[in-house]
Amino acid sequence: MIDTDARATAARLDFERTVSRVERTDPATSGRVRLVALSLGRELKAKRLTSEAYAAELESLTAALRDVLELTTPPAGQPQSPAPTA
Repeated sequence: MIDTDARATAARLDFERTVSRVERTDPATSGRVRLVALSLGRELKAKRLTSEAYAAELESLTAALRDVLELTTPPAGQPQSPAPTA
């Protein structure tokens, strides 16, 4: 089993990579989720949250961000529709 601190670190790195990808297409969602992650980090540092709970919360946020990516990213090879001009 992975050490809980290592799991938390891996979850944080995965979160950062994913939120950076989301930021390109949906900056508002990216910003909101980053604030949630900052709050989780503060809870962890204040010892009100265990490393295991922190990792689980970040993994959940990352999964939600991946859902956003799937909704906002067109399938490969398909052109994006132009923005409406009216």
